[in-house]
Amino acid sequence: MLELSESKDMKDEELDQPATRRDLLELRAELTSELVTVFSDALDRRTSELRRALDERTSELRRHFDVIAESVKSDFSNLFDWTQATTSTTGAIDRLEDELRKRR
Repeated sequence: MLELSESKDMKDEELDQPATRRDLLELRAELTSELVTVFSDALDRRTSELRRALDERTSELRRHFDVIAESVKSDFSNLFDWTQATTSTTGAIDRLEDELRKRR
């Protein structure tokens, strides 16, 4: 098979010679092999870029949901405290009212 540098050194008469089917098949096999290598490398690079981007996005989502979970815990804790305070106060008021009614 001719290399590119060899074809530059050839004269027009030599370049105008007909190619055989064998030459064309060899050229196709060589080009196919080179294309497979180039596409494989490009695919590997793109895959690693996508994996890195996905990992970053996953970490970002995990942090977001951790913050949301802490907020929900805090809100429920506050709601529980409020409910306890309101309920116990209402119970104390009810007891005072009952005692006042008994004294009358």
